[in-house]
Amino acid sequence: MAEEREVPEKREKNRWVKEIESLLWAIIIVILLRTFVIQAYKIPSGSMIPTLLVGDHLLAAKFTYGLKIPYVDVKCCAWRKPKRGEVVIFEFPLDPSKDFVKRVVGIGGDTVAVKNGVIYVNGKKVPIWPVGRYEYRDVNTGEIVSGTLLKENLFGHIHYVLWTDGFEGMRNYGPYKVPEGTIFVMGDNRDHSNDSRFWGPVPLVKVKGTPLFIYFPWDSANHRINWHRFFHVIR
Repeated sequence: MAEEREVPEKREKNRWVKEIESLLWAIIIVILLRTFVIQAYKIPSGSMIPTLLVGDHLLAAKFTYGLKIPYVDVKCCAWRKPKRGEVVIFEFPLDPSKDFVKRVVGIGGDTVAVKNGVIYVNGKKVPIWPVGRYEYRDVNTGEIVSGTLLKENLFGHIHYVLWTDGFEGMRNYGPYKVPEGTIFVMGDNRDHSNDSRFWGPVPLVKVKGTPLFIYFPWDSANHRINWHRFFHVIR
């Protein structure tokens, strides 16, 4: 009789052990994926409008530009370096606790300048042309911000940028030579972006990855879901 009682008890114990093992493995896999493969981010500011809106939730690939070894400024297994025109996520050089997302304008060795809002890289004008008007609601003040929507062809990366009304006198910068081992980044909302024009280049070791697509498009300014932006690929 004693043996008959021990058998189901042993089976129950084995079942719990297997479930705990499965849970531990699931946790380990999630940690590895988050650390080295893919991570979720939320856009907190309007510096990348109209490409990214405040409240957009992104999934980003972390392995594209190499894997950073935790707690040290060293990378390994780098497939390639960031290219001009790509959108990247990086540690803010002045505060590593914050992650920023911007567009790469120049790479190491380039000379970057901005004249009347138009970017010049190594003396070559980046093609840009207006396409119409654009408005958005500022998430902090609630005010409507208006400006000119333009298309920019940054070395084959065609994307939208925004010039805000009233900031015409602030669209000049440089020339500036980007140091080797760094990138020069700018926001697509050109007149409302805290970027390399103000605090300098981003070391390559600080680049964490590249955003892939928007998996949850929450419009923080208007408190609603942007249904048409679900799974929007970021370019």
